[in-house]
Amino acid sequence: MPVTAATAAIVGAVAAVVGTAVSVVGSISQGNAQAAAARAQGQAQRAAFASQAEASRYNAEVARQNA
Repeated sequence: MPVTAATAAIVGAVAAVVGTAVSVVGSISQGNAQAAAARAQGQAQRAAFASQAEASRYNAEVARQNA
């Protein structure tokens, strides 16, 4: 069956739509990865702050006991 110009145009349009969809999905995936990285960074910072606070409490208790 010969490929007509209309068929070729339709195939080209479908390929463009699929390419755009893949690009959008890729962007969403990248955005999700960036959001997950930001959440992980926030959790790490909170853990670091909690560790620092605990170390401060411990040091204060040791200083109190040694006084």
